Amino acid sequence: MPFAIKTYLLNCETLPDPLDPDRKCRRETPLFFMQRMEHIQKLKNAAARKLSFGAGLLLWYALADACGLAAGQLADMEFSYQPYGKPYFKNGPFFNLSHSGACALLSIASGDAPLDLALGCDIEKISGRHDPMKTARRFFAGAEYEALCAIQDSGQRAEQFARYWTAKESVLKATGAGLALPMHFFDVTDPERVCADRQALEAWRAGHAREAGLLRAADRLLEQPLYLKHYEAEGYAVCVCSGSRAFDGELRTLPVPAGGEPC
Repeated sequence: MPFAIKTYLLNCETLPDPLDPDRKCRRETPLFFMQRMEHIQKLKNAAARKLSFGAGLLLWYALADACGLAAGQLADMEFSYQPYGKPYFKNGPFFNLSHSGACALLSIASGDAPLDLALGCDIEKISGRHDPMKTARRFFAGAEYEALCAIQDSGQRAEQFARYWTAKESVLKATGAGLALPMHFFDVTDPERVCADRQALEAWRAGHAREAGLLRAADRLLEQPLYLKHYEAEGYAVCVCSGSRAFDGELRTLPVPAGGEPC
């Protein structure tokens, strides 16, 4: 199977509450999905439960659709977790999950992916209700903040802020460090490629010499090119970051599964 990074979107608003006692799943449930349900049972908010449930459905669906795995191959797949909480499969494809508003997002590597592939994705509901500039001033690189300052229209500024934010979050997730890695150490004004602040990263790296996960994250930015792919989704910004440019050109929208099962 040719290597490709495919991205899937699901609107979770009309999904059933996964804790509804009448919800039934007629298929053999994979181990990773049971792990997901254990997490969902701890969530107090129904909307949050639907988003987490929807993200799990996307992964279940994509493992068959993008990777060609049969039900028997899925049964024993389970999550492991990197030091900063990023889930992964020890013997399965690279993937990353995100959600915002009413939508869940998944990016997954199909085919013969590189063994050290970096992959992260993020989705953000675009909101013009709040001025994003305080957040941008605190977290963004100088070039990103200046680019936002140059946009006079508040709606366009909110859209661009969301594009930058999803790009930066996807980079943090691709490195595996999450928010432990400062956002202003890299610049995403180029919509296709990440630009690292080498001097700042090298100084920061020297101060975290005993933290292997953070060292690996810094090294990814310093030594490996990271690429970006932005997708269009009404009312949302969507971005995927990877060490490969093998992005699928299409954002695949998954129909709401009948009865809350993968299609």
